[in-house]
Amino acid sequence: VFYKSSMNTRKVSVLGAHMVDVPSYAEKFDTLVSPSGTVATLNEIARGMGVDSFGYDYAFPTPETVSSALFDRIENVLQQGMVPVVAATALVYNVQKTLQEAAKIKSAFADRVKFVLGGQLVPFAREAYLRDPNIDIVAEGDAEILLSRIVGDICVERVKPFYSGWLKDSGMEGQFAFVNYDYYFMLAERLQAQRDVSGFSQLTIQGLGGPGCSWAAGNPNGACEFCALQNITTMNNRTLDNQMIVERWLQDRFSVDRFFDVANQFLPRFRMRDNVTWLQDYIRVRNEHGVTVSKYAYLTVASVNDEIADLLSQAGVTEVYLGVDHFDELALKEQNKSSKSQRVLEKALNALSSAGINMRMGLVVGSSRESRQSLDALRDGVSWLRDNYADRIKALGVFPIYVLPGSKVWDTAKKMPEAAVIISGFEEKGFLTNEEEAELSRIFMRDHSEASVEEIEEAISDLQAKVANFAISYDFRKSPDGSVLKV
Repeated sequence: VFYKSSMNTRKVSVLGAHMVDVPSYAEKFDTLVSPSGTVATLNEIARGMGVDSFGYDYAFPTPETVSSALFDRIENVLQQGMVPVVAATALVYNVQKTLQEAAKIKSAFADRVKFVLGGQLVPFAREAYLRDPNIDIVAEGDAEILLSRIVGDICVERVKPFYSGWLKDSGMEGQFAFVNYDYYFMLAERLQAQRDVSGFSQLTIQGLGGPGCSWAAGNPNGACEFCALQNITTMNNRTLDNQMIVERWLQDRFSVDRFFDVANQFLPRFRMRDNVTWLQDYIRVRNEHGVTVSKYAYLTVASVNDEIADLLSQAGVTEVYLGVDHFDELALKEQNKSSKSQRVLEKALNALSSAGINMRMGLVVGSSRESRQSLDALRDGVSWLRDNYADRIKALGVFPIYVLPGSKVWDTAKKMPEAAVIISGFEEKGFLTNEEEAELSRIFMRDHSEASVEEIEEAISDLQAKVANFAISYDFRKSPDGSVLKV
């Protein structure tokens, strides 16, 4: 019902690609168990249009293997007299690799292939991508709207360099596509590798949850003060029946053990009582469709009480991610998380633990105005987590501030003279190198915090050492307790 096009002169094949440069899958546990849902969504949209498609995620088994397979597919599509359309997504962590792959593809195939670049980073470096000679089309908006326009124009050879469009502006607000994993390079092998490593298999889906975390609350347009995904401000308005039909199909088709719901907030309502009602409906519809696959989902700390936790368990949620982020009251207030006191966190953790739900958490150091007092609060908070919840915490990440293009933190960094060269370089070329990202973080912390960069980095090292004995390492082979992988 969503996708319409007039493709009557040329046949097209959409090749969705998540182009990322990562270590071998055996060294990256979280990457292995999280196939790109964006690629699967592009498949769903293209197939819904009646267009040939196939998906490629460079994260498995290796970028080189997947790149070679994509080149082979392009050759095959050309031999069939069709136009290959490589649709890639630009994210902060993968855009440099994506631009490199675009150059390789255009060098090999020239104008016989169309390279389309979309994704969350596009609004913040649009001009750089429009200048890139290897990118034929820059797309800004929702693929549910744009892909049919792009494919239709390719069919009649009237391609424009830039396309923009959003569901919310087309009378279809929140009508997001689900996923199609049937046309996905080496998916069966990836699921088996997941089982071999962790004891369970997992697919990524987009559920009906909210578009942002508590950091976005009260900000203009729901924009997050830290996250660059501030252009995602629309709720998913598909029905529970829509979602459970897809989940049941994936369950029967791939026999997976768990779904990873990537909605930024699994619970879609602001009031707890409304979420209770929604969860009761969710459980009823899930049972009606016979869905039994468990789920890993994102929650905010303030959204959980005993009743919610019990309902989450009934809904098949066995593991959640909580954005704890800090333990210092002033830091939490700056992050728009003043309601996330340790008392509120303790209430949520106790509720989840009693319901038998495992937890992952993240702490962000340096995004707030760090002081020696705030760093000590982080150390004390991590010790408290370790002493009281080690049996339920499956991972606790400690991360330095990441200055993401498009975020309010980025806007703050743009006013810092030391950051001028890095910022202008991003605007010119459309990406940050790893070295530039690290240096930008240091500049931000140096300018923004009372504590020195050295003190902040020492605190991060201390915190990472504290969590090492009870949390999963990103390198599963170095995990101190391999059994915790069998979630």
